[in-house]
Amino acid sequence: MRQIIRAGVLRMRKSLTLAAELGSMTLFHFANCLALTVAPYFILYRFSGLNEVPWSKCVKSAVGYVATQLVKMLLLATAFPVSAVQTERDDLIRVALTCTVDVIDLLGIYVCLTKFSARYENSAVKTKVLSTVVGWGVTEVVATRVVPLWVEARGVEFSWNSLFTGLDANISLVYLASTVALLWMWSRPDFNQTLLPLLLSLLLSLCYSPLFLYLLSFSFSPTPSLLLLTRLGVGLVTGFLSLLLFHGMSNGKTKVQ
Repeated sequence: MRQIIRAGVLRMRKSLTLAAELGSMTLFHFANCLALTVAPYFILYRFSGLNEVPWSKCVKSAVGYVATQLVKMLLLATAFPVSAVQTERDDLIRVALTCTVDVIDLLGIYVCLTKFSARYENSAVKTKVLSTVVGWGVTEVVATRVVPLWVEARGVEFSWNSLFTGLDANISLVYLASTVALLWMWSRPDFNQTLLPLLLSLLLSLCYSPLFLYLLSFSFSPTPSLLLLTRLGVGLVTGFLSLLLFHGMSNGKTKVQ
């Protein structure tokens, strides 16, 4: 009897030790993935000078993000209901409609740039754009990344999905910064209308990139890492072109109307 009790105690100790080790590994994995997801936004806020301006500018953009998502959810739920049986064609239509509804994000960001923020001198154009990027982006990360990351990282076995979530959040920052810069240029009264086709092409490529990735995955069945690299490539190209346009216009005049 004593031997049986002793064996049971030893088994219990091993189980508790294993549970503690798995718990610490899960917490460590979650902390790493969370740092990978959030760190770029913290670095942007800390070292771009935004920490020296009133934080209410970022909060206004966060409120704009929440209001925009509520409008999108209401529109998707009422105008585009989901059927009980889903086919591949239905999935394609759903992705296309979702990308189309995402155009509302452009309107929300435009309102944040033109209505929520006061008019700035040219020296503070960077502050106006970056405050919108940080406020909108951090709220999006909390709403769409942190909770799925917590659920995925709590698993016992290691999964690349959590790391892909963090890397995808970094790529989304590039997409968001490009979008905000393009919309800021469009809001300027001195915008060169000959560049409007290029600007609209860049905005549409950013909005409909999920549809392009879906068609790519449906046609060629690439790995998740290849899809991530493709999304990064699209973001880098559009980001580089947006940066060139933004740099040229932000230094073009002494004041922004």
